[in-house]
Amino acid sequence: DFLPRPQSRFESAMAQRLGLPIDGITLRSKSTATDQRLAIQFVEWNGKADESINKPGAGWYASAHIDGTEVAQTPAVYDARPNWYSKHEFMIPDFIGHLSILLHQVFKDKHSIIGKAVVSSEELIAKPDVDTWLPLKPQEQTVAALGRVNVSHTLRWSSDGTDLLVEVVLHAGCGFPCSSLFALLSLEQNPVSGAMYHVYCDGTPPKHVSRSKVFRRPMDPTWVETFVFKVPFECYKREANNNVSWMLGQTPTIRLSVWSEAMPGVSLGATVIPLTASELLSDECTSVEHSKAAGLDAFSEWYALETVALDGSFESAVTQSADAALGSIRMTLHYHNLQMLPEAEYSALDQLLLDSISPTYPDISASPMYQAARSIRLETLAQHLIRFYGSKGTEHVVTFLEQLVTFEVQSTPTSQTLFRGNTLTTKAVDAYMKLAGCQMLHVALSSTVETVLGLPQALEINPAYLDDSAVIAENQEQLLDILLHVMVAIADSVKAMPPSLGRIFHFIAQEARHRFSEEPDVPRLAVSGFVFLRFFGPALLNPQLFGLCNEIPNKDARRTLTLLSKLLQTLANFSGDAAKKEPYMKSLIEVASGHHHGRIVTFLEKISAPAAALERDPFQMTHIQLSTIKRGWLTKRGSGRATQVMGVAISGRKNLKRRYFELDPHGLIYYKDEQDKHILDRIAKGDILGVEDVSESALGIPHGFQVIRKDYVLYLFADSASDASEWMACLRKLCQTNRNYAMSFHPGIYQNSHWSCCQRPKDDNGCKPCTSTQESKYPAATVSVWDKPLSNMEAIYQIFVKTCEPLRSLLAVEGDETAFDTSAIDTSAPVPPSASSTPSLTFAPKDLKRLVSVVDDITLAHRKAAAKNPHSRPGSKYLPHRQSRRVRKQDIQ
Repeated sequence: DFLPRPQSRFESAMAQRLGLPIDGITLRSKSTATDQRLAIQFVEWNGKADESINKPGAGWYASAHIDGTEVAQTPAVYDARPNWYSKHEFMIPDFIGHLSILLHQVFKDKHSIIGKAVVSSEELIAKPDVDTWLPLKPQEQTVAALGRVNVSHTLRWSSDGTDLLVEVVLHAGCGFPCSSLFALLSLEQNPVSGAMYHVYCDGTPPKHVSRSKVFRRPMDPTWVETFVFKVPFECYKREANNNVSWMLGQTPTIRLSVWSEAMPGVSLGATVIPLTASELLSDECTSVEHSKAAGLDAFSEWYALETVALDGSFESAVTQSADAALGSIRMTLHYHNLQMLPEAEYSALDQLLLDSISPTYPDISASPMYQAARSIRLETLAQHLIRFYGSKGTEHVVTFLEQLVTFEVQSTPTSQTLFRGNTLTTKAVDAYMKLAGCQMLHVALSSTVETVLGLPQALEINPAYLDDSAVIAENQEQLLDILLHVMVAIADSVKAMPPSLGRIFHFIAQEARHRFSEEPDVPRLAVSGFVFLRFFGPALLNPQLFGLCNEIPNKDARRTLTLLSKLLQTLANFSGDAAKKEPYMKSLIEVASGHHHGRIVTFLEKISAPAAALERDPFQMTHIQLSTIKRGWLTKRGSGRATQVMGVAISGRKNLKRRYFELDPHGLIYYKDEQDKHILDRIAKGDILGVEDVSESALGIPHGFQVIRKDYVLYLFADSASDASEWMACLRKLCQTNRNYAMSFHPGIYQNSHWSCCQRPKDDNGCKPCTSTQESKYPAATVSVWDKPLSNMEAIYQIFVKTCEPLRSLLAVEGDETAFDTSAIDTSAPVPPSASSTPSLTFAPKDLKRLVSVVDDITLAHRKAAAKNPHSRPGSKYLPHRQSRRVRKQDIQ
């Protein structure tokens, strides 16, 4: 039982991507699970703007909005060319309009919007994994963000058959930044002509414009109002059988805009809905009420609102003028839309992946998995494969990596190119190091990053940037001191390395030693290339991406970290290449090499030693230092806990004490002072029920906030308002996934048998609503897509279904039992390790047929699941109303 309806552009693009029917309707089983999310990374802004915009001393930050709702924001970076490298991932509803990227400027405590870039949902679907520069276009600061409205409309004749009427039902809206919303609707001629749009109406609107009621509740508006407009006679020609046709240049159009009483004169967005003569209800059609009586359910349409300038002219958010030079912003976008089938549907793909690393295929390059893995999305595929084999056990993932390493080593002609390309092998080992080596990385680098972030200025040693030779010499000494600290920490990190990672490093060194037996340094260089070049080096350059710090390093800190990374990688390469390219580093490299060459060699030998030879300290493994999110002094108000005195409960003193606090991923802890590391109390992350303000009048102390716990409330006071805001922001971000979060709180304190803020008794839950920790429409994704087995399998299938298409041409050869040579087939990706050195990859016909059959079976299962039930859109919160525009009688029958 389903009801045909027109597809939206979003649905058509998604159907084309998944290989589902584009014509007719897109259907999905109600029992089918969905995982739709968007991962974005703000990389940098090129700073190519006019001098009037790019002012000295200005700060820059970027934000992302989906249909008007802010979903991500970077910290401000005070640099002419800011680098953020800030990652965000969040869940999104089934249907979105577009993603907006805004660049903001902070200058003399004034925040302003400089430019904007828009990516439509069709572009996200067509290119789900992109790393690109988005050109910024002007955006008026007074123009509000975009939202969406749910509207259905019907074209019908009046009861006496003389007038042509348009019945518009305004159902609901979402994505608006404020409340007290109302809408203006009118029926106009021509969808694009006319400079004037709806102007603000304070009171009764003009006769031709209808106004909805004001929705005043602090939530997404729900209007459910019907408006009827009469189509002018000059717009249409009545034909036989009561059909109509529009006169040339007289197409009627519904124009709709949304306003807020809280923001007089500022439109929140507008849209136009052109009418088509084919929408006219005739004797063969019935209305929404008939469809409800028949027990059917259909849908209205959601329309994204575009910006409206204050002069009343309609402007598209995508096609604004780009006269001003605003530069471009670099973004990385990863869009996942996974419609998961029941687990049994993936059993054949599961077995194919397991067979690919079994003794059936001594050479992994001949396995079906490897042939299907010839993809341009190597990094994404490698992460999914690592998660898949890891879910089967450590032995499976180690076997997978060992077979990849064996093939790459054997197919590399010279040692100089070993593991130097971006291949499935290097991406898979990278993914496993980041997954399994987190603790090892924190032990090795977290303290060094913290030290560098605390330096007052960059340790510059390049004479082109610094003329004072004495300062250069002093900076070189400080760099050597920090490098010594790094080397000691790296040596200690061996104890934090998991045994499985040690097995892989040992296997890499062993294979390189057998392949290039006449070059004794190759095993060390092979392991060093992974650990230092692909793991430690990138972590030093961008510590915030690896969880080593909670803030984006400033320009001076980035420069110091860059110099340290160059030094470390030069030492690990056992060469002076950096000194040849940058002569100013020659003396520093010579000194560092003389001091630390032995330490590097010893470290590489330890991590690549056989598993039985690894010296491990179980105690230190359980005391890994986690990265600190924030630390500093706060004044704490005593909890006044009751104590027993001669069997009688006596309330403790609620005095004020100054304590040193630290916030890490596990929770909040505090000490008596900075040197004394005896923990006085620890508040676990899961025990925090809310973080809210404290009224200054409650205790007479400014800059206070409260950490709400189940048993009592901890009152804390910072030294400044900015410090208090930062503590609250960090605590809320940490606890945004906590369950049973408090709904309300008291801004005052409890004293004299009542709360000081509202005079209510002790057991009252609160008199003020708590601040939401996350946006309800687009919640932050707390579980990676790779951590869900079904999501992981569906993601692998979606990659395979594309890479298998070029291989299908080989199936046209009937009766040929010889092995296929697939190295010449274009699969839109380089075949590892490099195009010039790759031997011919052969593939048995039966394996090719099996691979294609597995992919086709899952595709067919998707189509069958789609045909069972209508495509269900989320109700209540995102799409609260399900109304049909029109229903044909033959569909009901």
